[in-house]
Amino acid sequence: MSSAFDALLAASRGHRRVRTVGLSGSARAYTLAKLTESLKIPLVCVCADEDAADHLAEDLAFFLKGEGTPQVPRILRLPADEILPWDELVPQQHLVSDRLTALFHLSQGTKFPVLVLSVRALVKKVIPREVMQTLSERIVVGEDHSRDGLARKLAGMGFRNSPLVEDSGSFSVRGDIVDVFPPLHEAPVRLEFFGDTVESMRTFDPDTQRTLEPIRELNLLPAREMFFNEQTKKNAEASIRAAAELHDVPTFKVRERLEQVKESVSAAGLEGLLPGFFEGGMQSVFEYLPHWHRSPLVWMDEPSAQERALEELFIDIE
Repeated sequence: MSSAFDALLAASRGHRRVRTVGLSGSARAYTLAKLTESLKIPLVCVCADEDAADHLAEDLAFFLKGEGTPQVPRILRLPADEILPWDELVPQQHLVSDRLTALFHLSQGTKFPVLVLSVRALVKKVIPREVMQTLSERIVVGEDHSRDGLARKLAGMGFRNSPLVEDSGSFSVRGDIVDVFPPLHEAPVRLEFFGDTVESMRTFDPDTQRTLEPIRELNLLPAREMFFNEQTKKNAEASIRAAAELHDVPTFKVRERLEQVKESVSAAGLEGLLPGFFEGGMQSVFEYLPHWHRSPLVWMDEPSAQERALEELFIDIE
């Protein structure tokens, strides 16, 4: 094992493409963990499907001594979903939150050793990095922030305004208090304002609503991939009209979609129009990677299985 690993290490240092055989089960994660630690270079692991990515991430977490937290990850999972572009379905919120959290860390250049994703997640277009950068915001205790301005920004980032904050991606405003549950945090956070100053921030239990631990900083990022603000609404309306003219869509259907955009309703079926919400469309994950690391080590797990997975995906789409 030692001589074989030394050969793999030398080839990796030389930036050569290497084919490995004979690694199965947790031996893959052990070798990959040892490789990234030896090279001091982060690792991108691409798997054939979501189950394989989950298993590899769990094994890597064991050998790298923990997967970290949403705020300080060590193993970052960028998940895909099973929804095709024209399915009349809405993606599960926890998958969307995890995906946006991963994109946030990539865009911010967070230092973590391993990114794990399926080939389906790799080919899926995501929201533009510029949008992620523009909407993301860090709030620090003692800084000035307009309470009403913060509420408007949260709504424009896809957060739902609700009486009680219990789920990720929701917020509420009560007097001088703003409760918010960002995707990046494991518990919701209560902000107390004194005028326009953030006087304190504490996490709280979503079941009992009792405050827990004080925090100094809060990182906000979009809560959904489909969010409605002045610019995305304008883009979406223009895209819907252009697509309707091109494909001769019935007027009542066009009117229905335009009304949903105008009223900020995330209705089933709008997901297929998501690229039209952003000027220039969606982007590839590859647009994010250089901001994390210029040349990470890439591991393609079972390439033949990945080719089959992509073939099946494109057949399903067709």
